[in-house]
Amino acid sequence: MRLDAAQVGGDPAPATLGRFMATDPPRLAPVAILLHELEDGRSHVDLLIARSEGPFADDERVVPTWRVAARPDRACDGTILRLEPIDDHRALYLRLTEPRRLDRGRGRVTPLRRGVAERVAERLAIRWEDGEGSIWRLATTDDLLTVERNPPERPPAGRSSAEGFGVESEGVPCT
Repeated sequence: MRLDAAQVGGDPAPATLGRFMATDPPRLAPVAILLHELEDGRSHVDLLIARSEGPFADDERVVPTWRVAARPDRACDGTILRLEPIDDHRALYLRLTEPRRLDRGRGRVTPLRRGVAERVAERLAIRWEDGEGSIWRLATTDDLLTVERNPPERPPAGRSSAEGFGVESEGVPCT
């Protein structure tokens, strides 16, 4: 039997996307994308989505985090990205506004984007601070994220609308 770290007095185990989406996410949750550059020259993107609206103390480890090979906010329509669950991050990373050197030789992180996310059925509708929007479809069994630049016109019956999230496909570069 495998025990979560929380059961033995440590930090909770990393949240899989399935566990995260199975809970009742808040109406609007803070989200951030960070570039993590390692000392050996490698880099990846960290995707942080809070479990609640907050407020959070800077040192609270309450933010589920996933490692991603590329920026999901700049991916082309239909791109599928694998999310690797990693340990929850401290809340201060949701509010980071400038690069930060990490201790113990872990490199540095640079904030790329911040915003708020709303769960709409099996999707996350994200409104970024710069006014742009993203819609991500989530495959919770495999920790896969599919970028949708052209979301459906109407959400399923009984669901809130992603209206106002500014999702545009024309003129927005994707990588």
